[in-house]
Amino acid sequence: MNVEHVQQYEDDGWVGIETTIGFSHWEVEPIRVRIEIPSRFRDFLAADSLACQVGALMPAMRYEREIEWDAPVPLPLVRGIREFQAAFSCYFEGFLGRPENLFAAVADDQARRKGRRGVFFSSGLDSMLATYAIASYPGYRRDEDACYLIPIIGMDLESPEIVKSVLARAEAVASDLGWDVMPMRTNLKSIVQKSTDLDWVLHSHGTVLAACALAVRAGFDSIALGSSGRYGQISTEGSMPRTDELWMTQDFQLLHVGAQFSRLDKIREMKDWGAWLPNMRVCFSEKSEVNCGKCGKCVRTMFCLDALGMADVAAASFAPVTFTELPSKVGHLWTNCSAIIPLIAEIAREYERQGRLELVRELDRLHRHLTPSPFRQVLRNLYARITRREPW
Repeated sequence: MNVEHVQQYEDDGWVGIETTIGFSHWEVEPIRVRIEIPSRFRDFLAADSLACQVGALMPAMRYEREIEWDAPVPLPLVRGIREFQAAFSCYFEGFLGRPENLFAAVADDQARRKGRRGVFFSSGLDSMLATYAIASYPGYRRDEDACYLIPIIGMDLESPEIVKSVLARAEAVASDLGWDVMPMRTNLKSIVQKSTDLDWVLHSHGTVLAACALAVRAGFDSIALGSSGRYGQISTEGSMPRTDELWMTQDFQLLHVGAQFSRLDKIREMKDWGAWLPNMRVCFSEKSEVNCGKCGKCVRTMFCLDALGMADVAAASFAPVTFTELPSKVGHLWTNCSAIIPLIAEIAREYERQGRLELVRELDRLHRHLTPSPFRQVLRNLYARITRREPW
């Protein structure tokens, strides 16, 4: 992988960096990676190819033997890149390789404080918790820091209707906290999905988030992203606490926030913050601007809210579906994510405290059905080894 062309451009109120990246062993035309921010934030943009190359790192690990890093790479990031490649080439041995890194130069940049913090924001539960953490937990920021919510158009936000809805939610949350909103745009997800056999969640979304963060490192001291899993239950995928925080320079860090909490814990943690629930959108549906109340993620969130006694205050967030329908939706909790098994047990314990034993029995039945027997676990591991798409 090598950089063929880099340019900074401005287009219709947006300023961006475009990098043309060529590949020697991957039969594809050179790809043009673009990362953009609104023009009023132009000083935040790092005008080099580093971020775009990080975004293309997973295809390079899949297909290439060498990576020529065009821009000077800060020393902490040199270590981070090597450690990231070592980790993922072990996690997905035989599927992802470990290309040789040819660094043009190692930058010995002096650390400088910029006084700004950011949070990647999708309006989902994970990004809401990360926002709450940066706003209220000691140690994540200084009181004088300016803070920004950063929705990324082209990641989870793709249809115009959902982009509009999430930007409005971001503005509402930012207004409540006294923050600002800085949207970003990138085409990295579409490149990965259309041109490679990489799985978006399993392999690639972590490096694309890192690329977006590094693209604006000139303006921020840190950017936080919300953890989707809990320590001890996190599966191997593109974004994980250990590997996300490898993306750092002398004066910038990507923070992985919230991995100490389950989904139920996150809601319990934010229970007294009035801005999060009216502005939360967890829905899987790409057609619904609001929470549909029917998809697996909506139903899981509704069960958590109901188990914590928040059904009344949350009713408007899932209308027209009502919380009285939940007993008929226990089967919708099923997912191939292993974290659902402890979450079901956790929800059942809350219902047991409330004396709602019929729901407890239904959840217990589902829990036993989803918990893999030793024989099924052996078959699952064997399949993972044969396909080489899962860690050994």
